[in-house]
Amino acid sequence: MTINTFDDIVRGGLLPVEIEPEVADKWWPRLIELGFVRGEPVPGDDLFTHATLPDGWTYQEIKYSYTSYLLDERFVRRVALHTRLGMRPRFAYMRILDVGTDLAADAIYNDGPAMLPDEWSKLTDAEQSAFRGALDSYRESSLRNPRVYGNLLPRVDALTSLVNGSTP
Repeated sequence: MTINTFDDIVRGGLLPVEIEPEVADKWWPRLIELGFVRGEPVPGDDLFTHATLPDGWTYQEIKYSYTSYLLDERFVRRVALHTRLGMRPRFAYMRILDVGTDLAADAIYNDGPAMLPDEWSKLTDAEQSAFRGALDSYRESSLRNPRVYGNLLPRVDALTSLVNGSTP
């Protein structure tokens, strides 16, 4: 059975076998700790394995993109699924997200006004701390290499003000 669409993934309760950037043997135990149950490989398609998501988790398809997500029970993106199924070469892998860092990157590169993510109030203290740390890292990069990152500095400063409870 060859998996051809995102709907095939959802209906089949499937996940990619590969996990980036590390080997699956390192990350599958972490997924199992989160409540995933790894099933049998999909016969005829070595890119996928059957899996059961943790209670309350769901798939989020991003139309016209090679990337979709697994959302946790808070509807926070926790795992990125990278798939290209309809053309050659086919690929499928997933990446466990660092929630705070990933949301900070989204907030920095978003085209709209500087805003905290909608999920902000649902984040753990550690996730909010990672968000702050990512902002600090982008700020340092902006100051160290202004030709490449300098355009991000006003947005980083505006987000930092929002995180600290003041208006930019």
